[in-house]
Amino acid sequence: MENTLGSAVARAQMLVEDELTKKLRPKIMEIAKVFREAIEKRRFILLRFHHDADGIASAFALSEIIRFNPYQQNGAAYTAKDAIRDLSNITYEENPLVVIVDFGLNPESAEGLKLLKAAGVEVVVIDHHPPSADTMMIPDLVLTPWEFSNGKDVSFYVAGYLCSEVAWEMGFDCSEYARISCAGDKSELLELDEEDKKKALVLDYLAAHSGYGNNLRFYKQVLT
Repeated sequence: MENTLGSAVARAQMLVEDELTKKLRPKIMEIAKVFREAIEKRRFILLRFHHDADGIASAFALSEIIRFNPYQQNGAAYTAKDAIRDLSNITYEENPLVVIVDFGLNPESAEGLKLLKAAGVEVVVIDHHPPSADTMMIPDLVLTPWEFSNGKDVSFYVAGYLCSEVAWEMGFDCSEYARISCAGDKSELLELDEEDKKKALVLDYLAAHSGYGNNLRFYKQVLT
């Protein structure tokens, strides 16, 4: 069967097969399990994605597998103010899940994450930026290449790629979004073409204009 973007596929390997990604596979499988159960139980899912090509492409990949309420994050930290705003949106939801992609593991995000946990919210963070060891201990699940970095810079395993691996684990080919993420963050993890680079450039430009905000549907229409 030919793999197409967003279509269900039978998978045996990951999108990238190397020593680090093989170590990440158990965590990818664990997050995929959480998402499957969330879908079955129809849980309320709030997604916060960073305002650049990588963050938007990450949200695109996850949108192939789960329904969520999206919120674009125009900063690099998940602050207490962000947490309070999110908690106000999920006050009356039973067993909510918050997913944060392409940011959220720096020291400045610790207070916001603690507020979510104190309110009984399950939190998943998928990020490729250098993390704080203390902040990594707060969410329920964290997917980051830095867990197995051995002191090397592994930020080129971008968030959109990591989200695409989760989607791939669940049977969906979102490799186009992984390539757009790589193009946006100048990562050489995947082979890219000029179309990937153009799409990343457009998303970065649009994300810089707050008027477009959380409108993932608009972003996707522009790509097509």
